[in-house]
Amino acid sequence: MFRIIWLLLLVLLSYFGVAQNTNDKHIITLPISEKEGFGPFSPEFKELTYDPDELITDEWSNTIETVSGIPEDWDKPVVKRIIFDIYQFTYQNYNLGAISEDFFNRVKVLWQWDLTNRDLSEQPIRCYTHIVMHKTPGGIIEYKIDTNNNDDFSDDRIISSPIMVVALGNEADEEYAPIVQYEAFVKGGVVKKSIPVLIAQSGMNRLLYNFPVYKEATFKGETLILRGDIVSTTFDKRTLIGIKADKENFKPIAKEGVLKIDGVSYQNMGVDANDQLLLLGEKPSNKKRVYKKPNVGDDAIAFSGNEFTTNQKISLSDFEGKYLYLEFWGSWCGPCMKEIPNVKYAKQNLDPALISFLGIAYDRPVELAKTIKKKKITWPQILHNGDNKIADIYDVQNFPKSYLIDPDGKIIAEDLSGSKLIKILQKYINKRSE
Repeated sequence: MFRIIWLLLLVLLSYFGVAQNTNDKHIITLPISEKEGFGPFSPEFKELTYDPDELITDEWSNTIETVSGIPEDWDKPVVKRIIFDIYQFTYQNYNLGAISEDFFNRVKVLWQWDLTNRDLSEQPIRCYTHIVMHKTPGGIIEYKIDTNNNDDFSDDRIISSPIMVVALGNEADEEYAPIVQYEAFVKGGVVKKSIPVLIAQSGMNRLLYNFPVYKEATFKGETLILRGDIVSTTFDKRTLIGIKADKENFKPIAKEGVLKIDGVSYQNMGVDANDQLLLLGEKPSNKKRVYKKPNVGDDAIAFSGNEFTTNQKISLSDFEGKYLYLEFWGSWCGPCMKEIPNVKYAKQNLDPALISFLGIAYDRPVELAKTIKKKKITWPQILHNGDNKIADIYDVQNFPKSYLIDPDGKIIAEDLSGSKLIKILQKYINKRSE
């Protein structure tokens, strides 16, 4: 009897998804699993150019490793890396001193890379492998992939005449997609994994590669299909979601976009790479909305909640007599994270006697705690939940969302952001004193 009840519970959890806590069912977390093949997605590739005369002149050359087992009869072999997690690879080579701090910082700016987005291993891991290729006298590119990731090609097979891209179907051919061993940093530890690596030929001197895998999650009886970053095992820059049943009209939704499941709208909040969870935010329908979004000129709607780190009660009335910059945000939201330095700079340089700052975090407690620590957020935060319902009261549909409330409790501006935030806030403060 107990076993039957337990199985029934598991089925119900799978159907409805797992909310982060009993008081807040707005953020739904769904375990994801990996499947081989392209699924309903079109294949994407990265290039491997065969050029024996190619020179790497920047600091990436310092990351080149010695490999063995290249066939002695291969003329002008070229060794290249296939990287499964470019962020981990870059971070560990910075820690090893292979690339300088200046180069590392330039890469972060170029990639718009926020190190606080997910955990990375402090120790080097095998988040990459090698491929060696050469061209036969007949002009055919032959290659070997280091499938067991031991920097030795002697135990790997030679693959010749790779298929042309135009001949590639929607599933990977095992002959040209050998299984490769690698390591990933998941849930705070190093995990050994394997993945098919598909090689296809396009032109006389080019090989293209990708990883024919995708992710799945189950929610409300629907199978959700996910794809992450382009030719990568990560979800740092992109999370696309579609519903598997919609084969004819499969239209993946990008991160922060909205998809409908069982008649309800959910926001794609991306993937928690640390815990391998898909995050969905339920958006109330017009029929379910019981609150109306306040506009500029309206009185700010009263609210109260507990400050996240101190648990002290905070109410809108606490800020009477001075300006309040109120921002709704979440650590899962890319634009929200980009705004943190602007808010931080404004708070540090504006008179605290004239203006206060308050964040309403639409987030999970564990992620909010990590972000506050890593980003050194010093202004108070209230975690939106089913008790305070602050994001609902203000009918927040998109993030970030900000309001400037004057000393009399009236909303005088909204959606203030960007590097000029401090100047805009100062402008409103100065108007009051004129």
